[in-house]
Amino acid sequence: MSAESGGQGAGRLLRPGSIAIVGVSPEPDSIGGAVLANLERFKYGGVIHLVSRSRDAIGGRPCLPAIDELPEGVDAAVLALPQAGIAEAVASCIKRKIGAAVIFAAGFAEIGDAGRIAQDKLARAAKAGGLALQGPNCIGFVNYADGVPLTYEPVTPAQPNGPAVAIAAQSGAMASSLRAAFQAKGLAVAQAISTGNEAGLCVEDFLEFLVGESNAKAIALFVEQIRQPKRFLELAARARQAAKAIVLLHPGRGARAKDSARSHTGALAGDYAVMETLLRRQAVALVETVEELIDVTEILARFPQAPVKGAAIVTNSGAFKGFALDFCESIGLDLPAPSAATVAALKKALPPFASIDNPLDVTGQLDKATQAQLSRGQRLTEILKQDQFAPFSVQKQVLSLFVATSGAIDNVPVDQVRRFESEFIQFVESSYGGILKTIAEKQALDDGIKAEIKKAADSFKERFMASIKDAAPAASVAAK
Repeated sequence: MSAESGGQGAGRLLRPGSIAIVGVSPEPDSIGGAVLANLERFKYGGVIHLVSRSRDAIGGRPCLPAIDELPEGVDAAVLALPQAGIAEAVASCIKRKIGAAVIFAAGFAEIGDAGRIAQDKLARAAKAGGLALQGPNCIGFVNYADGVPLTYEPVTPAQPNGPAVAIAAQSGAMASSLRAAFQAKGLAVAQAISTGNEAGLCVEDFLEFLVGESNAKAIALFVEQIRQPKRFLELAARARQAAKAIVLLHPGRGARAKDSARSHTGALAGDYAVMETLLRRQAVALVETVEELIDVTEILARFPQAPVKGAAIVTNSGAFKGFALDFCESIGLDLPAPSAATVAALKKALPPFASIDNPLDVTGQLDKATQAQLSRGQRLTEILKQDQFAPFSVQKQVLSLFVATSGAIDNVPVDQVRRFESEFIQFVESSYGGILKTIAEKQALDDGIKAEIKKAADSFKERFMASIKDAAPAASVAAK
């Protein structure tokens, strides 16, 4: 498939006006049933065709017995079929002039020579017939921005508000994990795409859409092989011109990593050193861990232009201040001193015993009146922003991280996660004030602190979920 037709095929797939689910079943835990449930949950506004050999209707929707009975020109087909039935289904899709097909089934290039031969045959047929293939061996995609969830993973609608990110990964598990991580951080996800073995559409095709059509400000990529290096670099240059950040995690530096990529998606990883040099020239941010992929993407989405004077840190612990200084020095992050005007403003806002510096140590001795005056740190943030700092609180970051990873936000609607985190921190400050002080003193999250945070989270969550139910019954249903 040519670069031009591949890019167009990705666009038609990601924004289909009509969808056919082939191999659909009424069981919600079946692959086809899960795709249908997602589409109904998202209130997909296009035409849905169901194809089932054993059912006349599902959920009040009529079923056709075969792909050959579909009208010509359906935009996208989801093939919820085993590997043995894929080749015949693809041939039928081509006959009905279907635009694109999603193939979930494994058992192709990732299993060895026999699977690669079958996949290559599939790819040649699709290319000749003008059918854009996503997969095989993928989990599909979720286009939150346009309300299209062609995946069997249960997902909930969430219109992107504020800074948004997009995800493209050759690993389905990685695409799913990244999506969950960003949403847990309260960051909007515009699109999350699993490319799988890339028998047809490859990561470059989806990247072309994300650079040109998506509203995402930053794009997170997990790529085991860059199949079209020249085109990838051209798209990276285009992203740079459009002020869209690309963050790339590319396993494959050593021989064993290359072998792993080959067995996972059938990819043949290239030379890492050569790839690294070329991509850095186009301002692609290369990261080494999944954690870095998540954090760097979030930072670039929220702060597309770096603060002029760098970062400011707010803490109530001298111990954390020292820890922060050591860490920032080790990574080369400058912590500039506040200006004279900012120092004067901070002295007016804080008690005389507070250490006016960067990091800013407000100490743990603030009385309730002073805390109320500072509006739980918001006043400090406004003062520090006069110097164009990017402020953050060490203790609150530790608390937020624990909440995001402990299951406290399970069942909280995706569009309410950010609010939950913000209001929970305020709740802890007002009702469990000892927690932040204990974190600062012990410099660790031991079992006792975790139990206290869990107790606070359970108490707050009950009130929070009740407030959502009272304010908007629909949101309560989505949370269940």
